[in-house]
Amino acid sequence: MRERSKGSPRRATVLALSVGAAGNGFVVMRASEMVDFGTKRPQRITRNTSLAGIVWLLKRHQPDEVVLISKRGTRTLVGERINDVARRAKEGRIPIARYSRGDIRKCFRVVGA
Repeated sequence: MRERSKGSPRRATVLALSVGAAGNGFVVMRASEMVDFGTKRPQRITRNTSLAGIVWLLKRHQPDEVVLISKRGTRTLVGERINDVARRAKEGRIPIARYSRGDIRKCFRVVGA
């Protein structure tokens, strides 16, 4: 986890990931401000190269929390990659929040999305 200087207000950094078979989407929020977003798609898509992009994001942004979509059935390729990300975050002592697609849709329903 990120260390903060004494006397500075705490501004939590959250890394939200959309893990996919062909690459990963991400959004980084600090307090209520979006500081980075995009996709990471390796030239050669394997389990290791996909995870390497996420490890790079974890090191670069040093999030206080990682947000992942919860996936039913870990036997799918995407489910396995989500679990890989969760293990990496836990190794770095970064808390994980998991939300279902339904939970996310409910959040954005109020704005018509």
